[in-house]
Amino acid sequence: MSSDPTPRKTGAPRGPRRVAIIVAMEMEVAPLLRKWKRAGKKVEHWDGPGHAAAKSSYRCDGVLILCAGIGRKPAAMAARAALDYYEPDLMISAGLAGALNQQLAIGKVLRPAQVIDAAAGERYETVRDVAARGVLVTAASVISRKAKEQMAQQFGADAVDMEAAVVAEIARAAGVPFLAVKAISDTLDFEMPPMDQFIDSNGRLNLLKLIGWASVRPNVWPVLGALRRNGKVAAEVLAGELEKTIAGCGVSSAS
Repeated sequence: MSSDPTPRKTGAPRGPRRVAIIVAMEMEVAPLLRKWKRAGKKVEHWDGPGHAAAKSSYRCDGVLILCAGIGRKPAAMAARAALDYYEPDLMISAGLAGALNQQLAIGKVLRPAQVIDAAAGERYETVRDVAARGVLVTAASVISRKAKEQMAQQFGADAVDMEAAVVAEIARAAGVPFLAVKAISDTLDFEMPPMDQFIDSNGRLNLLKLIGWASVRPNVWPVLGALRRNGKVAAEVLAGELEKTIAGCGVSSAS
């Protein structure tokens, strides 16, 4: 894998490469963690300095995974902690995303060549790689189907998430190469439930509150069921894509 020409640091090489992966929820990387364990890899809970910036943290070989929480603030905290305490050679924003392109079906993987911050309009280039194509836009909240269509037209984007742009911003400021790996969990015509009201300021999804809200609205049960099933499918596909990406980074088990 080729990398951004701007290195974070100069001087003697440190050794095998390190990769930091920032995700919103642990379920997004649960299949990857299971695959590592089945393969006999040592998967550890990371409890080093800065680990409290994430809801849960894992380290395996040269890869650090921080499950930050949903949204910009948690992702920013986790990304800064990874930079300060792990000093990665590559930052990855990974997880699930919503399609803004009708051609992107459930489980389709997007490795965007560019990430756009919808609020600021700032654009971030990802690692130069033959697999990188398309545009991912980062929104401040879970958006409706109508808002998806508007965002697709405004930015020419293929998919939407809630974290990648802030991770890209922090990585660029530190001179660390960045890429995004996203798996589609809701299509363009899928109408998302009003999830924002169940996500707190720390990026935690309040499942009890969501269940209570849904319990008196049987019409949303199929929607939530589909969202859960689609998320599982997307997370499985994401695991395979992340494995390939990590392998291409030259990560060594000696790191």
